[in-house]
Amino acid sequence: MLQHQIHVDSSVGNPPKEPIVVGECSICLDPLADASTTTLACAHAFHVRCVSKLRKLGVQQVCPLCRMPLPPRPVKLYFEALSRYMAIDRLVSLGEASWSSLSASAQQDLDTAIQEWRAAADEEYAPAQFVLGVMHMLGHGVAQNDLQTARWYRKAADQGVDQAQFQLGLAFQCGHGVARSDKEAAKWYRKAAEQGYVMAQVNLGVFFSTGQGVAKSNKEAIRWFKKAADQGEPQAQQNLGKMFAQGHGVIRSSVKAFEWFKKAAEQGFAEAQMVLGYMFDRGDGVAQSDEEAAHWYKKAAEQGQKQAQYRLGLLSYSGRGVPQCKVAAAQWFKKAAEQGDADSQFYVGAMLAVGSGVEQSYAEAAHWFKRAADQGHAEAAEKLALLRTAGTVP
Repeated sequence: MLQHQIHVDSSVGNPPKEPIVVGECSICLDPLADASTTTLACAHAFHVRCVSKLRKLGVQQVCPLCRMPLPPRPVKLYFEALSRYMAIDRLVSLGEASWSSLSASAQQDLDTAIQEWRAAADEEYAPAQFVLGVMHMLGHGVAQNDLQTARWYRKAADQGVDQAQFQLGLAFQCGHGVARSDKEAAKWYRKAAEQGYVMAQVNLGVFFSTGQGVAKSNKEAIRWFKKAADQGEPQAQQNLGKMFAQGHGVIRSSVKAFEWFKKAAEQGFAEAQMVLGYMFDRGDGVAQSDEEAAHWYKKAAEQGQKQAQYRLGLLSYSGRGVPQCKVAAAQWFKKAAEQGDADSQFYVGAMLAVGSGVEQSYAEAAHWFKRAADQGHAEAAEKLALLRTAGTVP
């Protein structure tokens, strides 16, 4: 769903009258049919490009022909289009429509919204330029087009729209609609980050930590992660935890690492929950607690974090922090195994081989041993060899 906040004067003036149809633009005297036109509130029609040029020269609030005071036309167009779009978006979110097959009336409203946004964008209204970039990215009302997406993002970014700067950074990082360039990506991330755009701060921190597009600097990475973390961004809090855990750019501190991991974990960030469980498991930066380890492993495991599923399987198998239960252990191991975790694949195979927590099956055990062995798991390869030697599997 599109979201863009901007302060607008609510006194937008009276609705435009029916346009006075004339054959030529009263500014440049060229035929109106030669280019896109706009009808001002006083009903005089001009080329969009001509009105845009006048606005750049400071002629903002009067008709260039009759000098009648005008409402903020691009702003009005922008919000009229946004209202149309949001009504359609709501229908889609409720399952009453889909973007690929709108009703005739909804499609007409979407086409009108695109036209209104384009008219506002042609008058250099930055929020409309950004939205057109989003529309071309999503393929809503226009054909999906990376080149057009990047084009409109750049126009808005050049006017200081932080979201557009961030999206343009992503485009350069991924090479979508522009030539791939980490240096350009870093430049646009920095512009957005300096305006406080949190995900740009995170990405810029990552760039500094890896030397991607900028000179490697753990101290700069810490600085940008901290700015985002202080805004409550869990990815930045997680990254800060890693920096303290590894002593990159800061004095190594398990206690500080734990503090940042906990902030991210409490916001539901699965990777941080997994790390927090591990720190309780090992007593690293915090007093050791099997119960707390199981608590955080379970939160991450329920979000599909495979390492947490594996470790929760270990705790369930041994009865540490949770009631001992081989069935639960096998279930958690299998969840992680299905995501490709080699250790879990080995444990699933081992439990199947002896019928612990699951129905015994040499064929299934061999299947999981092979999957783990194919990833270089030496013990799984040995178990598979033993099953073959014993003739229990081909």
